[in-house]
Amino acid sequence: MGADEDTIITQLFEPLLFQMMHYYSNPSRILNPITTTLIDSLMTMISHKNNCIQDLSARLLREFIVWLFRQTTPNQRENFSPVRLVDLFQ
Repeated sequence: MGADEDTIITQLFEPLLFQMMHYYSNPSRILNPITTTLIDSLMTMISHKNNCIQDLSARLLREFIVWLFRQTTPNQRENFSPVRLVDLFQ
């Protein structure tokens, strides 16, 4: 899909995947089972043998964390300390 070596496929699906990260990083959706499954899948794909898939997974996780911090207030960020983020990914 977004990690495909075909440029057309990548151009079609990669923006969609990044928009999904923006959507699911909303604080009201953090504990949603779909968000948990999405993060779990990305964490699994980081260890995939294909470098393109590893790279895309890492970029999507980065995008998720960046947008998580953009969409939270300073008071909410205290709940998303690095230790709490580790809990989220577990």
